[in-house]
Amino acid sequence: MQKIEIKNGILPDSSGFLRYVSYVIQNGFKKKFEEQLFLPHVLIRNSESIFNFKKWDRPDLFQNFIINSENRNQNISFEQSLEFSGTTAFIVIKEDSLLYENYFNGFSRDSLFRVYSISKSFLSALLGVALREGAIQSVHEPVSKYMPVLKSGYFKKLTIANLLRMDSGIEFTQGYAPWKDQIKTYFSIDCRKLISRIRIKNPAGKYFHYNDYHSLILIQIIERAIGQSVIPYFEEKLWQPLGMEYPAYLYCDSIKHGLPKFESGLSIRPIDLAKFGRLFLNSGKWNGQKILSPAWVAESTKKDPNDTRERYCSDFIKPPLAHWFQTGRGYYQYHWWGHCVEQNVSDYFALGIFGQFLYISPRKHCIIIRLGTRKGIRNWWPNVLKRMVDSI
Repeated sequence: MQKIEIKNGILPDSSGFLRYVSYVIQNGFKKKFEEQLFLPHVLIRNSESIFNFKKWDRPDLFQNFIINSENRNQNISFEQSLEFSGTTAFIVIKEDSLLYENYFNGFSRDSLFRVYSISKSFLSALLGVALREGAIQSVHEPVSKYMPVLKSGYFKKLTIANLLRMDSGIEFTQGYAPWKDQIKTYFSIDCRKLISRIRIKNPAGKYFHYNDYHSLILIQIIERAIGQSVIPYFEEKLWQPLGMEYPAYLYCDSIKHGLPKFESGLSIRPIDLAKFGRLFLNSGKWNGQKILSPAWVAESTKKDPNDTRERYCSDFIKPPLAHWFQTGRGYYQYHWWGHCVEQNVSDYFALGIFGQFLYISPRKHCIIIRLGTRKGIRNWWPNVLKRMVDSI
């Protein structure tokens, strides 16, 4: 497998526990780790041919639009409400025209933004590339074909689709204690070894249970299918073809083991995130070049009418997300969240912790990006973003 140059971060490689303790102590001083590249990381080079959206400033577009930010007088402007809500970047694009772009709370267009679990949607797209090129034959292939360490007992029944849809039945404990899986997956210095220790708790396909083990396994499946690290593959097949203006940074578990953290570790600029949204808005095509198959884009993002899975109301799936699922409007497909607007018509979005959103509306040919330091509003952001899309 190709050797990738991995640069060290500010947290130690000596153990996941020491890394966790160091993070907790330093985070008490309110450092912006997303800007300091605190874990080992690699540089994803940007394109030599930059794509630019058409500029069409509409400063009056949302002049009367109200966002109910937390604990603030609502007699404020749209931009004040974004600032008070902890928003750091907000972009609106319709039909390739940049209608609105602004940054808040000390951030700018050049700032590096950690997008957390939005990274998972990039991983899903990368698997779509591997499928289009024939390196992987089908999402219905067994996981054990690529992961011999997961070939016994209930693991035999797992498919790639179970990982994409997060219904494998893999046990995953949530919480911020160092022995919880949520922390282990985040701070482990050897995620491959960590995967070898996972256990099955429930039958495959029965429950939707959002957890990072699914994505960590998918990374390794893609690596074994293509016979190389996913890092140069990502750079060559996705990042550079989309005309990205800036380089990206991708965290790894450690310098020694070098597993890229596509479950939460991508740091990019928002304008380049918008280009990823444009790829999906155009059904996988980019200026005449087929990056993904239209069938994959549809399968990844549209609601499966035969989906009868039960859903955990775990620490992650809680209000407003749990309520949103219960209404029947919300669903989860291949590392994308869906938003049913009406029968057979959906918007969809990539979601990261602290209110990171890439919202895509095919019906309105519109993209909205909201990044922030916290969720910061009383309402559920997808409902707000849908209202904004409908108002344009």
